[in-house]
Amino acid sequence: MHSMHSLSRACAVTLILFTVPATDAIASPFLRERRPLAVNVRASAAVAVAATAAATDAAATADAAATSAAPPRRNEWRTLFSLCRPDFALYVLAFAAMTFAALGDALLPQLQAAALNTILLESGGATVSALHRLGLVGVGTALATGLRGFVFWLCGVQLTARLRRALFSGLMWKPQAFYDGQPVGALSSRLANDCTKLGDVLSLNINILLRQALQAACGMAVVARLNGKLAALIAAGVIARAAFSAMYARFNRRIAKAQTDAQAASAAVADECLKLIETVRACGTEEEEADRYATKLQKLVNLQGRQGAMYGASRVVTGSLNTGQLVGVLALAAALTQAGVLPRAMATSFVLYSEFIGSATADIADQWSRVQEALGAATEVFSLLPTDDEAAAIDEERAAAAAERADAAPADATAAAAAAAAAADARGRVAFDGVGFSYPARPDVAVLDGLDLAVSPGERVAVLGSSGSGKSTILALLLRFYNPAAGRITLDGDSLAELSAAELRRRVAVVPQEPPLLSGSIRSNIAYGVEASDAEVEAAARQANCHDFITTLPDGYATAVGQNALSGGQKQRIAIARALVRDPDLLLLDEATSALDPESERLVEDALRRASADRTVLLTTHSLRFARQLAERIVVMRKGELVEQGTHEQLLARNGEYAALVRAAEQGGERGDADEPCSPDNIDGCGLP
Repeated sequence: MHSMHSLSRACAVTLILFTVPATDAIASPFLRERRPLAVNVRASAAVAVAATAAATDAAATADAAATSAAPPRRNEWRTLFSLCRPDFALYVLAFAAMTFAALGDALLPQLQAAALNTILLESGGATVSALHRLGLVGVGTALATGLRGFVFWLCGVQLTARLRRALFSGLMWKPQAFYDGQPVGALSSRLANDCTKLGDVLSLNINILLRQALQAACGMAVVARLNGKLAALIAAGVIARAAFSAMYARFNRRIAKAQTDAQAASAAVADECLKLIETVRACGTEEEEADRYATKLQKLVNLQGRQGAMYGASRVVTGSLNTGQLVGVLALAAALTQAGVLPRAMATSFVLYSEFIGSATADIADQWSRVQEALGAATEVFSLLPTDDEAAAIDEERAAAAAERADAAPADATAAAAAAAAAADARGRVAFDGVGFSYPARPDVAVLDGLDLAVSPGERVAVLGSSGSGKSTILALLLRFYNPAAGRITLDGDSLAELSAAELRRRVAVVPQEPPLLSGSIRSNIAYGVEASDAEVEAAARQANCHDFITTLPDGYATAVGQNALSGGQKQRIAIARALVRDPDLLLLDEATSALDPESERLVEDALRRASADRTVLLTTHSLRFARQLAERIVVMRKGELVEQGTHEQLLARNGEYAALVRAAEQGGERGDADEPCSPDNIDGCGLP
């Protein structure tokens, strides 16, 4: 459509120019030009490169002045190129097709001018020949354009998938402290939306930008051969558009970064509310949450409005520059034609090439701004990708996990028995030596202060204390969600810091307070993270006291697990089976019965007693009754310090912190299985407030 518009405008101009008396024979400007093509191509390329370099330098300087915290742009490009490297052969094919298409597009204005001139002044035979050449080049260019578009599109799809895989893999290996300050919805938005924008950069924006740049360079090479003055006028228009493009791209880069942050913030609100929809409805805060989401969304709308206003202004500027260039070319061409310096047929070519180069350079400005916009959005994505050091650490962990799997089964039964006998005396020995810790989000608050705690193999230890005393932090450190700020933690004499993640997960298992189940079957949830046979899964389920209820389900172990398909007690027992199928040296129980009804609590406690046999158990609980029944030793924490430890009877006789907890429970009027109120003589009826 644009070519037809250019051709109709050129026809009108040609008719005006041909009203001037002239006797020049019509000939192809390529045949009339004596200057070597290579020299002029280099000269034209130099003009285009200089304009592009000036625009790029201006954009880079302004970006550096705008923010010193932004990552260097070359790092973003280097990251992008590294992600594209696996598709190198496809890019070679794409660039070859693009080059052929650009050369064909550059020839089309000249062939259009020749056909137009023959239609106006020549016989039918010459017209047919000119149209034949125009048709062949046009069809060949279309085929090359289609191939270029397909290959670039394929490369963009591959880039998006590769980036998503790299980002998701990197997020899986991020330390726990990273997630303490990151809304899950914002990370999901980065994964879903920002990665797509970067894929579009390659499949669409860079594709078009390179094509238009090559077309503009070829067009400049042609006009430089035709007439130096007219070529200089067109080059001035190119430079003016490049300068405006630099400014517009800088604006788009900044506002795109702000837009992705605003979009991530609104996505985080939506994700949180939809996950907690029952709480929202129970509290009657539907309207408040809708307003909160609308407030976050309005910020995004305002940013997009600013971007739209700037886009409209950019169209005004580029349209004015194109019109000014065309008027200038027409005026100068008319003057040169009337002076006899420029052949009339060549004037037609200049009009078409002015439109051709103006359209190409305008698209360059537009696509370059979109590239900058996408790179601005990708800044956060790239910052979440693993660094070189992190990637090396991840590779080491993966290698250790592979070695762990390879060494998981001894060579024969004798070796297995020997290994089991050797490990029997040292299975699950835990030691905290002067451990200090503060959460990264609150570095000035000491959660643990010089903790010394030793747990013997096979011992069952309960950790009690009020909220904020450090109970759950002990379990988090044993799972190595965080590293201690001071001191040392060992498992069977091995420092936790020196164990691979795979070995640590094999030797330590946890049953959390509210165990989440993943989408999939009950069998896949029990065997999650390990290679377990059906017999091993069933054995773990029997030990966890959940085999009976699983077999009553229509699909048994193949039953799909939904968000609300199982009760809290059933989920808890499946989580216990998930821990037991690993046969861990150390079992961690974090408030495993706190949110259950009495019947579910009884079933879970029975499962935990079975699970505690022949392994070390460290549990946190608010229930004094549960602690007394399951644990052999009770540890009492207060403000990050171990204040006393011993058996139930020893701690009551000491009349210290534990006895105070019992008295506090008695004063709270808590009741358990017994009918009498909580008291030191009736500890079964006691619980922690």
